[in-house]
Amino acid sequence: MKEKQTKKLVLMFLRSLEIGGAQTHACMLAEHLKQSGEFDVQVWTFHPQGLIGEILQEKGIEIVRVPEIGNGIAAKVWGLLRLVRMARKARPTILVPLCDYPNKLWGAIWEFTGARACVWNQLDEGREITGKFLEKRSLKRSSVFVANSEEGKKFLKQRFKIQDHRIRIIYNGIHLEKEELDRPGWRKRLGVPENAFLAVMVANYTKFKDHPTLLKAWRIVVQRLPKENPPILVLVGNLRLTESSLRTQAADLGLADSVVFFGQVKDLSGLLHACDLGVFSSKHEGMPYAVLDCMLARIPIVATGITGIREALGAHYPYLVPPDDPEQLAEQILARISAPQHDGEWVEANYQRVTRLFSPEAMGKNYEALFAELLGDRSSR
Repeated sequence: MKEKQTKKLVLMFLRSLEIGGAQTHACMLAEHLKQSGEFDVQVWTFHPQGLIGEILQEKGIEIVRVPEIGNGIAAKVWGLLRLVRMARKARPTILVPLCDYPNKLWGAIWEFTGARACVWNQLDEGREITGKFLEKRSLKRSSVFVANSEEGKKFLKQRFKIQDHRIRIIYNGIHLEKEELDRPGWRKRLGVPENAFLAVMVANYTKFKDHPTLLKAWRIVVQRLPKENPPILVLVGNLRLTESSLRTQAADLGLADSVVFFGQVKDLSGLLHACDLGVFSSKHEGMPYAVLDCMLARIPIVATGITGIREALGAHYPYLVPPDDPEQLAEQILARISAPQHDGEWVEANYQRVTRLFSPEAMGKNYEALFAELLGDRSSR
């Protein structure tokens, strides 16, 4: 009992526990901190349902559901007061919000919770920050900023003039669980022939991922290859508002039989090992977990050459194309299909890079060092 009282409580906050980059990041960090023996961890969220919620429960991480904050001034004030009271009762040592809204929310109110520090986590390139009053207060009051990419750090410095000494870069930690289904099992589940070339894009269905450009590229790929054994594209992710329009686009392009729309996947390791290529058409990324997953699964990658993806794959990775260019994207995909023997060197280089730079242990230890700095010198902010 005494040992438990000496542990520091890290309160992590996510808007939802559906699968996404921030949720994956939180899951790995929570597991590391709990296993360290120095911390208790709670994950607070408005929406506890989702695959990340299931994984956290399996790992013994406590999940706390928080009532959503309503619209209107009175509802927002009441919601914030209720959140502060809940936090004061929990007595956290450090608050760790993850991504856009949680950062803005907790950065503005954390000093009333009794916590000793609040760590702003910039896990994308800044797509949801607009500079409103609440954000400005949060940016000013947060203890320290963690970016998981140079792009995220650049955004904080250039857009909001955050001083360099207040920003730390901590790369994502990446780990694939043991696969539940093997390659034949996954292909049977997808309805894909064993000998078909299978490409996958793991990305929630949002405008930032630019699925439309990938579908245009995939039409070119299908038209250039023999009809008797067409390649298959699997789109994996949270089925959000763009799903209906993407299905319509795929049908209009004649891709109904060569594109599989799939939802969230818990057995990501098994799925990736059933695929022959990872494809990414994103226009904006911080440090993309899905790219790192493909690197760790040892499958080749064709992607847009945006800053976050280049930072993941390294400056010399050759299979990158400009954003919003379906023709060049298709050409690179076709090259991987026609000459897979040329990919082995880069596949192995990617695997060595991801295991060296993006291990969960390195990420966790970097956060531990940051927490020690914050708790040892509260004036560091």
